[in-house]
Amino acid sequence: GVSASGRVYVSDVYESAAAGNPRVIGIAAPIRAGGLPTGEVLGYFVGAYGTDALQAYVEKLATDQGVALIVVDSAGVVVASPRGPREGLEPMRAPWVARTLAGRSVTGSLQVSRPIRELGWGITSRVAEDRGYGRDRDVILALLALLLVGQAVGVWLLRRFYRQRE
Repeated sequence: GVSASGRVYVSDVYESAAAGNPRVIGIAAPIRAGGLPTGEVLGYFVGAYGTDALQAYVEKLATDQGVALIVVDSAGVVVASPRGPREGLEPMRAPWVARTLAGRSVTGSLQVSRPIRELGWGITSRVAEDRGYGRDRDVILALLALLLVGQAVGVWLLRRFYRQRE
């Protein structure tokens, strides 16, 4: 975690003890003296963030664009998917999950999966075959791959921003 690494820590998804047991992701960051990266650790910023905003985005993308995104944490537990998260915290056993969490990208005829290395998570996007994209399928998959890379870069930039503030 954050105390062992001295860096921003993002947890896997878990069920909060708060009312209704919402699914959340914990984030912790050290607060350092003078705001310096090497300053003495004075304490920690800790927060739990619900996964419902990401879930709503994934559902809207599936409904509006016919693109199914599935995000899994480092344990393979579904964080968000078009069908909603699974009950409990059982890992997803799809072949792409193991490969992606091992750091390998997976590309199929209608699916692109990429690791989110900064978090140890994975993401896949799939276009429904019945959407009628025909010859445009390769272009759509390329755009989805670009989206996935953009998301990974966004996470990297966010972590870099927080490191600079430490």
